[in-house]
Amino acid sequence: MHERLSSFDLHTHTIHSKDGLTPPRTLFKIMRRQDLRGIAVTEHERASFLRPIMRDGRFLIPACEYKSTDYGEIIGLFVSEHIPNRSFVEIAEDLHDQNAITVLPHPEDPLRRHTAVRRGLPERLIVRHIDLVEGFNSRCILNIFNTRAQKLARRLGKPMTAGSDGHSFLEIGHA
Repeated sequence: MHERLSSFDLHTHTIHSKDGLTPPRTLFKIMRRQDLRGIAVTEHERASFLRPIMRDGRFLIPACEYKSTDYGEIIGLFVSEHIPNRSFVEIAEDLHDQNAITVLPHPEDPLRRHTAVRRGLPERLIVRHIDLVEGFNSRCILNIFNTRAQKLARRLGKPMTAGSDGHSFLEIGHA
């Protein structure tokens, strides 16, 4: 018999992101409803909190989705300090300096303006500065974009994450 793996949605947004609709106070209720152990709250440009929050065995992970000035977006998980938006490499280095985990979100989705594929991110920078690749993002319109992200992660030897990229409470947990 296999034990069930813990489920985490590692890419979500609340009303603290300019396009988010989910009130932060509802996140633990959403986790219970979706049977999630944790959520990374990846607000745009600035983390809404800087320490993990635990309640009833469920976790909120402080995180942020940064838009670099050159190569698109990068997520920091377990951020503990606010950092300014700068170049991709500078953001990644700042995140690693605070022991945060770097994630390359929706890297192969050409329909988004600020992704690695649209911005020409060299693979050598992914290898050097990224810890995890988002292999599944439920907001990708075509599954081929997730398939390509998974191939990229395997080719570069990077572990993968999954995230809903949920901007409303109805989307969170659907990765």
